[in-house]
Amino acid sequence: MKMDAIGAPGATVPTTYVTSGKLTGMSNVYFNKNLAFSSAKQLFFTMGHEFVHVSQFAALAGQRASILTQDFIDMLDFHAYSYQNSIGGLQLNSYTREEILHWSTTYSQFNSMNYINFPWSFNHSYIYPF
Repeated sequence: MKMDAIGAPGATVPTTYVTSGKLTGMSNVYFNKNLAFSSAKQLFFTMGHEFVHVSQFAALAGQRASILTQDFIDMLDFHAYSYQNSIGGLQLNSYTREEILHWSTTYSQFNSMNYINFPWSFNHSYIYPF
């Protein structure tokens, strides 16, 4: 219901070690049955977007979970939406040039969170054909 309320077809939630408060590199992916499964095309785009997040959280293994501020999460979303757009998604993100410049100078992880850094998405060539 929460995902419906904000119009989210999917969500990826990282797991954290309870004792240390550090990211484990693992995450759980949730798909909204009312939105993600509305069509094969929507599911394709949602899966790609969420799997970029899975790769991002894997790359952040060992980092303190406190790094996941809303601003940092927005930066992660920028990269996930960029991947979604690269495979033919028409939903563009609404991030401004100023936000992107802010993230690139604030977070040392900015470039490493880009989808082109992950083996499965680095050299992708598949565009949704329908």
